Amino acid sequence: RIQKFFDRCYSFDKDDIADNPRLRFLPLFYSRRYEEIGKKNCDTYKYDLMFVGTAHPKKYKYVKEMAVKLKLAFPNQFIYFFFPSRLVYIYRKVKNPELKKAKYKEFLEKHERCNFQQSLEWGEVKTNWTKEVILSEDEKGNIRGSLCVWIRKIPVFGNIMYSARGPVCDIHNEEVLQDIVDGADLLAKKYNAFVLRIEPDIKKDDIAFRDIISRLGFEIKDDSKDFKDEIQPRFVFRLDIKNKTEDEVFANFHSKTRYNIRLAKKKGVEIKEGTREDLKDFHNIMVETGKRDNFIIRSLSYFEKMYDELVPKGHMKLLMAYYEGKPIARNYTNYVWK
Repeated sequence: RIQKFFDRCYSFDKDDIADNPRLRFLPLFYSRRYEEIGKKNCDTYKYDLMFVGTAHPKKYKYVKEMAVKLKLAFPNQFIYFFFPSRLVYIYRKVKNPELKKAKYKEFLEKHERCNFQQSLEWGEVKTNWTKEVILSEDEKGNIRGSLCVWIRKIPVFGNIMYSARGPVCDIHNEEVLQDIVDGADLLAKKYNAFVLRIEPDIKKDDIAFRDIISRLGFEIKDDSKDFKDEIQPRFVFRLDIKNKTEDEVFANFHSKTRYNIRLAKKKGVEIKEGTREDLKDFHNIMVETGKRDNFIIRSLSYFEKMYDELVPKGHMKLLMAYYEGKPIARNYTNYVWK
């Protein structure tokens, strides 16, 4: 009704233009200078993919997901989100849970101490626990440390709080650790919990961390004799493959390991990436191994849930070993969010 008062009317929505012939198409953030970009001859580019836009929660989520999926095709990326005003930033920070989730996920993925058991995706697997995330932020609102905590009711005793492979932070920064512990105290009061148990991802001989965590009130349990005494394996082993070729990784193996790998290949053992259908074979081997070595095995549905939540997002792969067409070994490989 007001179009008659203007010389020209524009819209960035082509559906609007189709319905109203008086409207002209004009993309958002349009500038005449953009017309000159395509006319320039340039053999090299600094970025393969670039995005600059407002940090709308859904837009933030989708752009970040697209960036990850396009990383191989467009490795040099520049992505910048902004808020129209400080007031909008404060409002969305307080009121919008999606923005909080996106901010935490980005922090976790970039941190050297990241672990899938501290992730929000893992929360979709552990649906029988209540999930809470404790954050330590600096004066500008940047996350400097976190602890994903799982809460569950234990009959008779009450609620327990548990964290696997956390906290995620500079583990020698006592100020940050104290901030996280203070957040845990508040969480314990909220849920009326009687204990917080953490199984952090720390080297056994890290005396500095042990001293700090003891000063903060934790008791370190060093007398575990059996696997069943721990929720997570007490010791884990990692192979650093960052910036290494397959040949370089293989060359660093023990000579006996290299011999066994070559022998297996010579005998016809094949390693393949499994699908969801292969989880049945995976689980059968797990059950057989659990009986032999006397440890508890999760149900098939549990591993199916892991697959559904983590594999499609590129955080995990199912690897199977076959001999004469039959599965003989398996491994669920987690990429630790890198």
